[in-house]
Amino acid sequence: MYPKQFTHNNKNYYLMEQPNSVEELKDLLLTNPYEIYAILNESTDQSEEPMLTTFLALYNLDFKDKIIFFDVSRQPQSTLTTELWSLPKGFIEKIDVGRVDRYPIKFYKGSN
Repeated sequence: MYPKQFTHNNKNYYLMEQPNSVEELKDLLLTNPYEIYAILNESTDQSEEPMLTTFLALYNLDFKDKIIFFDVSRQPQSTLTTELWSLPKGFIEKIDVGRVDRYPIKFYKGSN
């Protein structure tokens, strides 16, 4: 479902191993600013075509345990903010009026 690589602004980004912990993810984002992207599958039904959205992943120590995703594909310049705890497990969790949706996510790192 996820591509092994994609190109954005004439630069290639490659699928990474999923971070094992929140601390590993924080370290990855802090040591590679503006180099980590995420692709999120926003399909709510597994039987339908994947609806993949590409985000630039932004993190700062001042954000505490939150991460900001800057949309670069479907709704450019919109953002999504979520907590870090679920990301090493491979999903973003959205809770709305008692309903919990989990969206799978993969991380990509840039290479020249």
